[in-house]
Amino acid sequence: MPACTFCPIPRLESESGPATLLECFARIEDPRARRGRRHPLPAVLALIACAMAANHTSPDAVGEWISDAPQDLLARVGACWDGWRGRYLGPGKRTVARIFELIDPHVLDAATCTFVAHLAHGPRPRRVIAVDGKVIRGSRGGGYGAVMLLAALDQHDGVVLAQREIPTKTNEIPEAPLLLDTIAIAGALVTLDALHTQRATAGYLRKRGAHYLLTAKGNQPSLRTAIIEKLRDAKEYTGEHVEIERSRGRIIERRLQAVEAGDIDWPGAKQIARVTRITYDPTTGMPIAKEVVYVITSLSKTQASAADLAGYLRGHWHIENRSHYVRDVTFEQDASKVTTGRRPHALATFRNLVIGLLRLAGHHNIAAGLRKHARHPHLLPDLLHLGQAG
Repeated sequence: MPACTFCPIPRLESESGPATLLECFARIEDPRARRGRRHPLPAVLALIACAMAANHTSPDAVGEWISDAPQDLLARVGACWDGWRGRYLGPGKRTVARIFELIDPHVLDAATCTFVAHLAHGPRPRRVIAVDGKVIRGSRGGGYGAVMLLAALDQHDGVVLAQREIPTKTNEIPEAPLLLDTIAIAGALVTLDALHTQRATAGYLRKRGAHYLLTAKGNQPSLRTAIIEKLRDAKEYTGEHVEIERSRGRIIERRLQAVEAGDIDWPGAKQIARVTRITYDPTTGMPIAKEVVYVITSLSKTQASAADLAGYLRGHWHIENRSHYVRDVTFEQDASKVTTGRRPHALATFRNLVIGLLRLAGHHNIAAGLRKHARHPHLLPDLLHLGQAG
């Protein structure tokens, strides 16, 4: 499916943005034919978010929960009123399934990411954004290829700021600038894995006024060699940081040594660094594994110390641990057999929304947060910033 060319995500520095989730969903055009509409689109979308936040992860479970949703919640979102029965009616499973089939997930991404980014916007020394792709394995089948989504995650808050589906005939490299075009990155630091260590990507980020932190591996042999030689010839380091961690029965030492990039031929390069990771046997104290990684950044030594760089590098993997892993395990994304059309992407978007709102509400354990709101559905309006239907 081609990506939407219009993604109405405002600049993160702006104070503009939807104040409530219902207002957010009201900005999405209803894809259904006018004839036969019974349930307002914002109400249906809000109820889908409520069902997911109440620990219902599959489309069938979402539809069943919405059919039995509490009356006060149905009234809050502006559900259909049945005068004969004297009660609010939730949309049925068929209506929910039709919304998943018809909604443009790119527009849904844009709207929900705008909303979450607006809530997450706050003062901090520097916004750090991690970019990485994720294949929805369970979406392959029935004549459909697996859906791959590229996302940008705020390292500090753990919320997805933008998401984009990668068309089957391309890959992450040309899609990353298109993803970042939808958000304000001026002054921010963008961290990417070695696949994105490309001159064009580094140049794009500097042109946008953003900084980068990239890993130099085998896909850039000339750059990697230049970094190694520069570090080898350095008489002293401009910065050094060491940290020791006990994890899963092992002792891990991480050492980052940085020097100025100097004459290294790379767009906007200011610092380079070597990261050495040594794993020790806790019983004998002997090293059992060693890994060396080389990185390059546009941040100068006055803008980022060795400790800062080490933190940004480790923080990059928040997108795996705090987003991809949670979707796969807690929301059973990879186990889902939803393969048709727009549904895998749309489901992932709602999962991102719920994860982000739970994190902003202070829930470090997403599974526990889902269970809590399943037990106490009256908490859902405050969690999701629903507002009140007009």
